[in-house]
Formats: sequence, structure tokens, C-alpha cells
Amino acid sequence: MGTHVTWISWRTTPSLTAIGRPFLLINCDTLCDVDLLALLDTHLTHKSKITLATITNPNPQRYGGVLTDIDGQVTGFTQAGDPRESVHFVGVQVAEATVFEALPEGVPTASIGGLYDTLLRKPGQVAVHHMSGNFHDIGTPATYFRTAHAIGANEGHPGVSLGLRNVVHPSAHLERSVLWNDVTVEANCTVIDCVLADGVRLTEGTTLNRQAAVRMPSSTRESALFPGAIRRGDLLIVPI
Repeated sequence: MGTHVTWISWRTTPSLTAIGRPFLLINCDTLCDVDLLALLDTHLTHKSKITLATITNPNPQRYGGVLTDIDGQVTGFTQAGDPRESVHFVGVQVAEATVFEALPEGVPTASIGGLYDTLLRKPGQVAVHHMSGNFHDIGTPATYFRTAHAIGANEGHPGVSLGLRNVVHPSAHLERSVLWNDVTVEANCTVIDCVLADGVRLTEGTTLNRQAAVRMPSSTRESALFPGAIRRGDLLIVPI
């Protein structure tokens, strides 16, 4: 499922079995319109262990898919490029806590491609809730930028989107960029088609073009996480 595989570590959720009822599990790399009450209703109607919110697969060559039967029960998962007709999991699901009871403590475990595939050995364990709302992949700097720019344009501000407590020097030049919160842009900076994350400070005369900047400790292995990344002080700069 590409960027939409969920990795679960039981150490972070030790009290779920004590809750004894279904809970929402939401990925952070998608933006979509999901009616959560309708999703929960589907889950309770199917009496499944897991219910995945899905849409028609927007790009089967890029995204893996979910195979279902006529009743909305999941029968399998596909890799990108698979010619079989599938739906696309948008990263929002309802889960029963009992599904995760057997996971070893503190060991990351894949959901799709791991635990959920095991559930499919018994019919009726995983269902889908098919939705028709908007879906945006924001799992990379490039897809996040395109989504933010499109939403800004739809809301009437296609230029620069500003968060809270930003300080931009009057001599700085900004075009089609997204500034999160507490961003400082000093004199004579040029920022075009960029994303500046929380707390970023651009020193005087900095030029960024189609790049994202985030504050990140120098000990982070950014070369493995972001190919093409460069470091400027406490900033990690990655291409869009």
C-alpha cells in the first residue's frame, strides 16, 4: 500500500484492550473527507475486526489496492501496478483492540502486509467503508505542497499561506509558499514555491526555490530519509 501502510507499536497503546470497544486509527500522511460516524456504522454492521475507509483507486500504477467481494469484505491486498480492480485505502480505519493483543510489546508490526493479511485467513475479519469524498496524498514534500497550494487557491488565497506568529521582513520576496507557525524570514530573502515548517528561521539573503525547510537535529539520518537533502545549520532543506 506504499505510504499508507500503518506501523503499530503496542508499547504506545497498552490500554486499548482495557477499553473493550472499537477505536479510530488514522494515518498522518493523507488528507481526506471521511464521515466517521458512517464509517463506525459500517464497522458495527459488518461486525468486522477492522474496517478500512476506501475510495476508487485514483492511480493503480502508483498505489496498491484493496480487493473486496460484493458484500464489502476484504479478500486481499495488491501491489502497485496490479491489473485487478481494487479500491484505495485512504488511511482512516476503525479497529477492534483485541486484534492487537498478540503483538509483542514494543516491536513495530505492519498492518497491511502483515497483521491484516493474517486476519484474512478467516472470512469477515476485515471490511471496507467506501466513500466518495476528497482524498489527497500528503506523504511527501511535493504532494504536501501541491495539496496546500490547491486548497489555498480554492479558498481564495493562491499566493502565500501564513500560519501564526510569523515575522517576514518587508524586503523579503515570497511567492506561492506555505509558512507554518513561528517562522522568521529575514531581510532580502527569496522564497518561491516552498514550505517552511514550524520554527524555521531564514537568515538574511537566503534563497529557496521549490524546497521545504524543517528544523531537525543534526543527528538525524536525513540522507536516508530524504534523498537530495542539504543541511544549513539546524535546518534540513529538501527538494520539492
